[in-house]
Amino acid sequence: MGSYFTTFRGFSIPARIIIIGGALNAFGNGIVFPFLFVYIHNALHLPYEVAGAAMSIMAIAGLVVGPIFGKAADIVGYKLMFGISLLLQAFGYGLLALVTRDWQVFLVLILAGAGNGGFWPVQLAIMQGLAEDAQRSHLFVFDRVGANAGIGLGGLAGGAVMLSALPYRYTLIFEVDAASFLLFLLLFILSYGHVIPQASDDGAAEMEPEESEQQRSAIYRDRTLIGLAAIRFLLVLGGYALFETALTLFAFNRTSLGASSLGWPFFVNAFAGLLIQVPLAKALQGRNRMGALFIASVIWAAAWLLLDASAVFPEGRSFVLGIVVLVAFLFSIGEAIEGVTYEPLVADLSPPARAGQYMSVVTSSWQLGLVLAPTMTGFFMKLSPGALWPFASVLCLVAGTLSLLMNRIVPQEFRHVPVEASGPVVASTEGRRVD
Repeated sequence: MGSYFTTFRGFSIPARIIIIGGALNAFGNGIVFPFLFVYIHNALHLPYEVAGAAMSIMAIAGLVVGPIFGKAADIVGYKLMFGISLLLQAFGYGLLALVTRDWQVFLVLILAGAGNGGFWPVQLAIMQGLAEDAQRSHLFVFDRVGANAGIGLGGLAGGAVMLSALPYRYTLIFEVDAASFLLFLLLFILSYGHVIPQASDDGAAEMEPEESEQQRSAIYRDRTLIGLAAIRFLLVLGGYALFETALTLFAFNRTSLGASSLGWPFFVNAFAGLLIQVPLAKALQGRNRMGALFIASVIWAAAWLLLDASAVFPEGRSFVLGIVVLVAFLFSIGEAIEGVTYEPLVADLSPPARAGQYMSVVTSSWQLGLVLAPTMTGFFMKLSPGALWPFASVLCLVAGTLSLLMNRIVPQEFRHVPVEASGPVVASTEGRRVD
């Protein structure tokens, strides 16, 4: 653990704030998001398809807002747009504690989804400017470690609250989630006096309309970026989104697991990620990034097939819990690999003047996966629950195959995880402040 703290101390103050704030944010989301589908269906008594549609609407809001925030951040600066995204999420998730009707659920989830969609491209663009190329993987790895720890502890806390009668005590979860966003905002405000990367002076704000349009078109003609966005979409649709939402719904309604067990998979996932993320990042140095993504996809595909088998044992609660926990552990390995390879590669490809727009492309693909995943889950849970996980496995394998095919179009200098000769050296950001 000493190496963790040594590496963490090597980051600048803004980088530490992003990591710590992200962990707090993840804790709040870990309390709510894995159980949101369960809450909408089991507590508010909305049908599977309506619950899925509500969560899809939330993701659609993020899909629409993400590119807007990414472009706005490149023009007006990251500080303002980052703060707005945190406030939108705080109000959106906080108001879930007050909903009593189905239309209210849709309304507040749109608000939360807009904040979530705006948050990610701005945060990733900020992180892109906080470390040198060779050290960027470290920063993304530590951000992933903090997020995993937060989600795991949040999931465990959320599972404990699920023991109480729904929906009355459940409102506490939404209030804690809202507080986590406000606390992150407070930490971010306290960092105003420290240097944080801002939108480049030669960015879109000073471009002629024709030049800006040409550069925007160039972004969408970047085959590597679009291919990476497609991989991210498949991994979210067949991986992340199902782990965060469908796993608990499946375990709660289709296996012998009770509410008290629902938080353990997320805790194990986070704890395993905390232990293996940094060692795995070191082990992957010099390795091919796209090949590593292929391995992660295969691991996830195997995990989903294993989860599907858990429904065969309706009475063996301990055995089923063991299977689900093993699935969570396998998923953490894939997450760790993806965390070392994917975001750092996109950051390496992003021109500083358009970092927000580049990041918005991949975060939009994430949001698109979140749009379709709840609807897909509701469809399978209603018609054929046993077919969901084999289908998800196919999606993961398609993503892995695409990763291998894309290896030849990734620029040679970015194909491998950078090898670091020494500890983290954070990029100098002197004189660069958030507007």
